[in-house]
Amino acid sequence: MRKIYLIRHCLTKSPGGKRICLGHTDVPLGKEGRLQAAELKKRFESIPYTAVFTSPLLRAYETAVYLGDPVVINSLKEAGAGDWDGFSFDEIPVKWPELYEARGKDPNIPIPGAEDINLVRERMICSVRKALDSSEGDICIVSHATAMKAFLSYISDMPVGRCRDIKIGSAEVITLEAVSAGDGWDISFGGKTKHL
Repeated sequence: MRKIYLIRHCLTKSPGGKRICLGHTDVPLGKEGRLQAAELKKRFESIPYTAVFTSPLLRAYETAVYLGDPVVINSLKEAGAGDWDGFSFDEIPVKWPELYEARGKDPNIPIPGAEDINLVRERMICSVRKALDSSEGDICIVSHATAMKAFLSYISDMPVGRCRDIKIGSAEVITLEAVSAGDGWDISFGGKTKHL
C-alpha cells in the first residue's frame, strides 16, 4: 500500500494585504507562507517519500520546493475563477453585485468564464493517476484548495457541487492510501475507496 500526501500550498503574498480570488492568477508565497513551508519541511523529515509532484503555479511550486525537487504536472493547477480571477473580495461585490449576492446563497452558480468543477475533478483524477504511475513508494502532491476539494469529493462519493463544503487550510496535509488495481489505482480516504 502506498501513501499519497495531498498538500495544499502555503499562504500567499496578498497584494495590498487584501484577500484575492486566486484561480490561475499566479502569486508567490508570502513571508508567513515561507514559514509554513519551513515547518512542513520539518514535519516531513521523518516521513519517507520518494517523489514530489506539484502544480505549476508559484504558490504550489514554491511550497513543493521545500519538500524536494518537484515534478510539475500542469493539470494539478487550481480551478480557473473566470472573470473574478485576480480580483480582491473587496472589488468583486462592487463589480458583480447581483452575481456575488446570488453566489452567497448558492455557490454552485457559475462565475462567467470559470472552469467547470466537473472538469477540475476529472483532471485531478488524471493527475493523481499520472503521479502514481510515474513513481514508486509514498509521494507528495502539492495542489490547491478547490482542485483538491473536487478530487476528494470523488473519493468521498460526494456530489461535486458540494465539494466546497470540504475545508482545507493552507499547508494542510491529507493522507490517502493507494493500491494498484489492474488498470489503475484504488484510492482510500475517510473509509471510502474509489478506483482511479
